Amino acid sequence: FATDVATGAAMGKVGSVAGKAIARPFAKRAASAVVSSAPKVLPGRATAVRQARFARAGVQAPTVGQITRDPRVWKFEREALKRTGGDPVLQAMQGVDSDLVRSARSLVDSQGGAIGPEAMGQRVIDSLDARNTQLSREVSSLYDGVRQASGDARIPSLENFRAAMAHPDWADNMQFDDMAASINKRLARYADADGGQAGLNVKQAEEMRKFIGNLGPNDRQTFAMRRVFQDALDTDVLDNMGGQPFAQARAAAKARFDEFSKTYAGKLAGEGIAPERVGNSLRNAGTSLDDLRSMVTSLKQSPNGDKALASLRSQYLDDVLSKGITADGKVNGTTMANEFAKNAPRLRAVMEPEAYKQARRIAMAARDATADVPYSNVNHSNTASTLADMI
Repeated sequence: FATDVATGAAMGKVGSVAGKAIARPFAKRAASAVVSSAPKVLPGRATAVRQARFARAGVQAPTVGQITRDPRVWKFEREALKRTGGDPVLQAMQGVDSDLVRSARSLVDSQGGAIGPEAMGQRVIDSLDARNTQLSREVSSLYDGVRQASGDARIPSLENFRAAMAHPDWADNMQFDDMAASINKRLARYADADGGQAGLNVKQAEEMRKFIGNLGPNDRQTFAMRRVFQDALDTDVLDNMGGQPFAQARAAAKARFDEFSKTYAGKLAGEGIAPERVGNSLRNAGTSLDDLRSMVTSLKQSPNGDKALASLRSQYLDDVLSKGITADGKVNGTTMANEFAKNAPRLRAVMEPEAYKQARRIAMAARDATADVPYSNVNHSNTASTLADMI
């Protein structure tokens, strides 16, 4: 009988007598036959692939029906677990669920551990902000060279800087006007300190640049306004005061900064996005796969970027896999597989290849273990099994 159960050859006969008086010892033997720790199944490519996938997904003892997905075996197992004497099948299926949950949690932990959407988002933003500051300092550090070459000499003209305060793109913008007013107040304060002299010396220009970097709230519009003022000041100081070497160095540093600012990572750093929204932004259809790949590259180049990237990968993976796991640890393989398929291209863009493959194995093994087999006609109402047990 065990051989018949394993091959599925006698499943139609077993199912046909489900409503008759079946002795309980017989039911117990039949149930035990499908849950051996190393079930023997008919050879076949699909069956072999599933069996190997279960093993690599960390499932120690799947049932024969889960491996073969034969409609007759599948029906027999699910009818047996509802019958008196079907405990071995139930325990085996619970064991499969436990193994899948354990493997999913182990994979998430191996990526660094999920720390929650908000904490993950904050870690990513902090790292990208540090990269933003790092690139910005490449320009700011050039002021040191100008000061060493020219002392604290006064800059002969602030033509570009003053013109920026009337920038046509920001005409009648209240926030821009407030920033310009704050800059004019700082210029007047420097003039008072210097006995009424107009303009700035190199040290004051450097301080002004830092002052501008802290004006206004942290959002995309303010970020663009700061760049208008800082670029104009840099032109007056580095191009006019420092000469050709500083002008070239400034152009190269500015190009690197501008390139980063235009990327998805640079926008996250510049827009002041709320940390808890970072995860949703990753999954948003408006965020392209190229954007995600460039962000991975940026994080690898950013201070503490490795930790931020590990948190991002772990949290994203946890969000996807956990949707197929109930609070009591039961696996819904259809939900898990569907969520994985929907997010697969994005997961592939941010994760290391081997971790992605393991996540795919777990999702597919969960589907094979729990998704109903077509034409198995399982009686989920329990009516037949209840009547049989009463008899």
